[in-house]
Amino acid sequence: RYDLPAFGDVSVAVGYANAEIYDVAVKYANTTGDLTTNINVGYSINKDGGSNVGGTSSDLLQAQAGIMQNSSGIFGVVTYSIESADNATAGTGDDTDAFYIKGGIKKGWSDVGKTTIYASLGLYNDQYGTGNDDGISGSEVQAFGLGVSQDVGKRLKVYGKYETLSLDVDGTAAAKTLYAGAEDLDLITFG
Repeated sequence: RYDLPAFGDVSVAVGYANAEIYDVAVKYANTTGDLTTNINVGYSINKDGGSNVGGTSSDLLQAQAGIMQNSSGIFGVVTYSIESADNATAGTGDDTDAFYIKGGIKKGWSDVGKTTIYASLGLYNDQYGTGNDDGISGSEVQAFGLGVSQDVGKRLKVYGKYETLSLDVDGTAAAKTLYAGAEDLDLITFG
């Protein structure tokens, strides 16, 4: 990885790994008045074995934008990604995209450190698939979460998160029947 010299509020990094993986990331960060803004865009190409779904190669584009009002601590973040894998089996997650939004407040209500309270929503298209064995041709996973994290000094963060995931599948009648009774997955994380 090589980080180019910053150009004002913009920084660029390029990377190369394992003979056939290339990436570039562009980051913009600015604080003007009471607002902090971040915009990040990254693109990678993997010509050495594709992706986690097989295939001969893959490319991934991710973009993220965030804004925070510093005085109130109110913030929002939006993320989008799209990945394509060449020559992978259809229905295995060969072409996917995802959208994620998170909003909340980060405030120093005590001397211990800043507390962050947030809600998040994610939509993940065609990222679930067991191949054509089950007859799945497409999917959507919806994720909704609530979380809180507490900074303790400068080096420790304690957090908890509740998230529920819901799955919808497209495909054969047998696949729809097989997954129609799938329960939502509830996750609770502490760390």
